[in-house]
Order: sequence, then C-alpha cells, then structure tokens
Amino acid sequence: MQPRVPADGRYHSLDIWRGIGCLILVAYHSTFYCDSVFRLTQPSTWTVAGFPLMFLRMLWVGVPIFAVVSGYCIAASVDSLRRKPHSLSNYVVRRARRIYPPLWAACGLAIVFTFAVSLIPGAFEHTKQLPRIASMPYSSWFGNFTASELWLSSLFSTEPNYLIKNTWTLGYEEQYYILAGLMLAISPKWFFGSTAVLSVSVLVVRHVGLGLGVPVKGFFFDGNWLTFAAGILVYHSLLHQNARGRVLSLCILFAIACYGLAGKFLHEVEFDQHISEYIFVAGLFGMLLIGIRRWDDSIAKARIMAPLVWFGRRSFSIYLTHFPIVVTISSLMSMYDWSTETTVVFIAVPLGLIISLPVATWFHIAVERPFMNSAREKARSPQPNMRMVEAKC
Repeated sequence: MQPRVPADGRYHSLDIWRGIGCLILVAYHSTFYCDSVFRLTQPSTWTVAGFPLMFLRMLWVGVPIFAVVSGYCIAASVDSLRRKPHSLSNYVVRRARRIYPPLWAACGLAIVFTFAVSLIPGAFEHTKQLPRIASMPYSSWFGNFTASELWLSSLFSTEPNYLIKNTWTLGYEEQYYILAGLMLAISPKWFFGSTAVLSVSVLVVRHVGLGLGVPVKGFFFDGNWLTFAAGILVYHSLLHQNARGRVLSLCILFAIACYGLAGKFLHEVEFDQHISEYIFVAGLFGMLLIGIRRWDDSIAKARIMAPLVWFGRRSFSIYLTHFPIVVTISSLMSMYDWSTETTVVFIAVPLGLIISLPVATWFHIAVERPFMNSAREKARSPQPNMRMVEAKC
C-alpha cells in the first residue's frame, strides 16, 4: 500500500526564518574578537554597547533554527519521493546536487581568501579561525570537500581542520540526510515512525555514552539529531495529523525543550551543555512553527518581511561565504586595538554584513543557483505543492 498523499506542504514563511537565521549568525560570528567587560550581574560594567553585545552573543540560536527548518524540508522531500519509483536515487541525486558543488566552490574561495589575508603582515597569524592550509593532512582535504570532516575527525579522535570553520554544522546535516535516505530506502511507508524510533534510540545511546565515558561528540547521536527530528515532527504534525494529534506533537516538542533545558544545568561538560541549549531552542521553535501555521500566508506576504525572504532564499550562499570575511574583519580591528564593545557592535558587525552579503549574493547567482531545483522541474511535477517545498531545500 502506498503512503497517503499529504495535504498542501507549503510553509511560505520558512524563507523568513532562513533569512533571520543566516543574518543573526553573520552578526554572531562578527563578535569573536571583542574585549568585553560587560557583566549583567555587575551594574558597574554596563555600557551602551554592552547590552546589544550580550544579545549578539546569544545568536548561536540560528543553528537550531536552521536544523528545524532543514528537518521540515527533508520530511517534505521524503514524503514526496516515497510514493514514486526510484525514490532513493532521486533523493541522493537531489541532495548531492544541492550541497556539494556550492561547497566545493566555497572551499576554493576560502583557500584563495586565506592566501590573500596571508599577504597582510600579521593578519593571518592573528586570525585564528582561518585554515592552516600548509599543515592540513590529506584526510582533512577529503573531509572538507565531502562535508565529513566533523565526524571523520571524531571517528579517528583527531582535531578537525576546516577550510570554512562554520561548516561543522554541515557535517551534522550530512548525517541527517544519510539517515533520512536510509529510512526512505528501508521503510518508506513507515518513515515517520522510523524517525520516532531513531530519536528514542539517540537518547538512549547519548546517555549510555555519557555514562560510560564513550565519546559521542560529532555524531548525530550526541543529541543533535533531536534538533533535526523536531522539524520532521512539525511537518508530520501539520500534514498528517488532526487537531488532537497536533496537541500531542506540541506536548512532545515541549518535552524536548524541557529535556534540553534540564541538560543545560545537569551536564558538566560545556559541549554537552551547548547541545542541550540547541535542543531547548529547537523544541520551542518547533512549537512556534506549529502555532503560527494558520497565519503563514499573511506573514510571508507582509511587505516588511520581503527583505528577510530575499536573504532566506540566499541563505546557503550566505552560510558558505560569510565566515572567513567577518572573522578577518573582526581580527584586523582587534590587531589595531579596535575591539571594544562599542567598535565591535557599531562597526565590526555592520561592516561584516555590508561586505559579506554582496559577496554571498554574487555567489548565489554565479554558483548556487544553477544547482537549485528548476522552475521547469516544479512545473512537471504531478504534485506541485509538495515539489515547491522540496525545491527550496
């Protein structure tokens, strides 16, 4: 028996969330070099720039936001493909075409950019986030160009060497895509049930690993899978459940958020605390997406949201290109003693946005867009609504 054809899977305002996510991460990465004295519990340290800086340093929330949106999109993709022949091959080709050519181009640009920065006296040594190309082993070159450096380095207990340091998140995404593809191949009819079983298994493996001291960092079962699974649950709730089922999904997402919040205070290792923070944000964001679904069209069509939609449709290009630029700007300012709270908030962050966003726009037009799903492909689809969701991912 074929899986049931779902209702309209379009969620127009996801582009807005992509836009918000990529912009706040650009701002967050611009604050790495800052001589901050601000302490919320010490009024004597409060400054005009201190409060916005505190807010900017919480913008890592863009990472779980992207994970949830990605989970929704992959669920839409699998839900469309699992009713068709050759679904697995189509899934693999679409994922590979969407991810790897832009990644390869971005890695090449990162190498050129790093070489250019090395020509500035002292700049390369001062900018710690740029890659140390001369000392990178062959395995790291393979890891970077296949988006597998995160989990390969964890597998062999070595330090990861990134050409673009923020692509560690793509290492998790790659694992999510592989797992979704396996579930599509093994149990297409029971994809969502398999996701639930896998999520519970991740919880068990994570805590067994933590209890036994077995390293799980860098693999999906370190807890990060739950941020992606939250997006799949949102999709399933909106497309395959009635009102009572959505209440159950909200309860599950609330439980995920509570689990993350508890882990923030119960775990002793900073990495595990941060994963718990991601899980907490993902649970809350998933609840928000379900709650505002009824206003999706009006939100997406609001004029004030148009710039965010524009950035959201270019979010992958922004993600791939901004990091070397903004950390170098911040590093150069720090070299010349321009790393106070005021200069970082009011100069480094805006300057990073002003320079990196046009570069990302060019990259989107020249590199990313040719590998995106075409309008012709969407027009040929027997289910255009579902294809539209898939085409954006």
